[in-house]
Amino acid sequence: MNARAHAPRSAEEPRVILALLGLLAAAGLYAFLQSPFFALADVRVEGWRTVPPEEVVALSGVRYGDNLLRVDMPKAAAAVERHPRIERAAVRRSLPGTLVIGVVEYEPLLLAVSDEDAAALAYDGTRIPVTEEEAARLPVFYGEPDAVPPELLRVAGLLPPDIHRRVLVMEAEGGLVLRTRTGETVLLGDGENLSRKLGIAVDLLRQDRYAVIDVRFPASPAVRPAQ
Repeated sequence: MNARAHAPRSAEEPRVILALLGLLAAAGLYAFLQSPFFALADVRVEGWRTVPPEEVVALSGVRYGDNLLRVDMPKAAAAVERHPRIERAAVRRSLPGTLVIGVVEYEPLLLAVSDEDAAALAYDGTRIPVTEEEAARLPVFYGEPDAVPPELLRVAGLLPPDIHRRVLVMEAEGGLVLRTRTGETVLLGDGENLSRKLGIAVDLLRQDRYAVIDVRFPASPAVRPAQ
């Protein structure tokens, strides 16, 4: 019996098979990436203090059910940062179905009040919205918001929370001055060595013994006892 002759395989045949397998794998991967497995099911907001999470989510523009892999994260972060109380935002994925939005809010440091205007200011002079309750707790600078010296904002930012709440008025004419709600006056002088000056002043304020605390020359602070 004659053996059947086999036609020789083409050298291209293995390449064609591999190409087809590659296409099938790519199609399968694409279908998987577009599947409901990656549907946005949860949005977690981190770092918020005053802006409610649901407002942050609405600002981001993302929608539940969207494919998480197709969310434009820089665009969502930029949209959140348009809120006047939010300084910066970052967005990241937590697969398979969670989006995490981290925010850093501006901290109101003082309230600048003039006949024409009033505004709460952050460390860099940015105007930020505050509630009436927040405004009542802030130190007041009497003058135009745009005229607040950077040194005064730095002082407000360096004060520990308990002393910051205690300060009623902040002045800058003729030198930096703090006047507290409990009647003390703190003389800081110019904007040099502020960290050192404030460290001394804070320690003395917490003793509740002095009406005037003069740290204009931090090497030799002076005090006047309370009556």
